[in-house]
Amino acid sequence: MLGLKSKRGGHRTAADVVARARTLPSGDYGRWRVLAELNDINIKTVFDTAAELVETGDRDSMVLGAEILDGVFNARYREGNRFGRAGVRLLKPLCTPDQDPCVLAAALHPYSAISPITDPLLFDLLEHPDARVRASACQLIAIEQKWAEANRIAEALIEALEQDPDNEVRSRAATGLIYAYCNDERCKAQIAGALARFSDDPLPAVRVAAIQTTSDDDAARILARLTAELRDPQADWRFLQACHGRAFWEAASHDTRADARQALIQLEEWNWAARETPGQYPLADERAEILAEAIEAVTP
Repeated sequence: MLGLKSKRGGHRTAADVVARARTLPSGDYGRWRVLAELNDINIKTVFDTAAELVETGDRDSMVLGAEILDGVFNARYREGNRFGRAGVRLLKPLCTPDQDPCVLAAALHPYSAISPITDPLLFDLLEHPDARVRASACQLIAIEQKWAEANRIAEALIEALEQDPDNEVRSRAATGLIYAYCNDERCKAQIAGALARFSDDPLPAVRVAAIQTTSDDDAARILARLTAELRDPQADWRFLQACHGRAFWEAASHDTRADARQALIQLEEWNWAARETPGQYPLADERAEILAEAIEAVTP
């Protein structure tokens, strides 16, 4: 999450950033926006700040420390790599099934950046009673394809999509299936077959996954299906983001691209970018960027 651009103005100290982040709950996107300011601060200072928080043993501080380490080991991977051993010592004890769920869910992502997570743990965590942990496991299983059989990953994500009662878990599972579909030819047919049943799912993340995986990689067909979603004034940002990548649409006809552009221009006229949901990604400035990039990508 800390791959965000810093939105700060003026000099900030790590202590100031931490103090302001504490005023927002974990899971609030505004908190990640605040923590992104740490990307402009000396990385040793940031790492030491996170370590102090983790070592307090206080749940809220441990969660915040793990979120900061996410930025150290993901957003600033090259710089942060020199703290890898120390990071493993801090994060490994937080990544056990019996850990507090809030702490575990926050620690899994930075830990996975510096230490391979063994197959049994992530698959076991898909059965965890806390939905936040299951959602994190879905995301990481999709990314960590290198150490597990592709069909096993696809089966696990399909099962989560079909059976999990939590919307965020199902959304993460759908996003993971897109990732697996695009990165491993061996499981494409399996994923497309499963997602064909979800083209009318109420969750936008699931519908966009169905569009992207069940259209036979046909640019014109994908774009036409996305355009149908874009005609809704409340169109979910995922449908706009799926329009990014200008080169892919070159195979679509001029008329198909023109239709998509018109739908996006209509969203711009409806001031779609301003219709943010407080505390959730993307906020208004990011929505404006997503919309502008989508228009540029589909324009014939």
